[in-house]
Amino acid sequence: YLKPELVKLQIIRLHKEYPHAFKQLDFLMTERENKGVTLYGLRVGPFQDYTEANTFCLIAKSMGQKCLSAPFVGQPI
Repeated sequence: YLKPELVKLQIIRLHKEYPHAFKQLDFLMTERENKGVTLYGLRVGPFQDYTEANTFCLIAKSMGQKCLSAPFVGQPI
């Protein structure tokens, strides 16, 4: 995402569209520079292990969401 506000809007949208899927999960925002542009990411978790995270990603992808397993680090939102 190009702005932190877009990350927050995505969280609202996910809660609205999939209230049960994200009910017990927390959200973190990451920030990184890429060629002089600040990009913001969204992480969901925590999961017990990568197997659980990968299973969640399969479900998220089937719902049309982008997903990949990564460490659950970032700023709480």
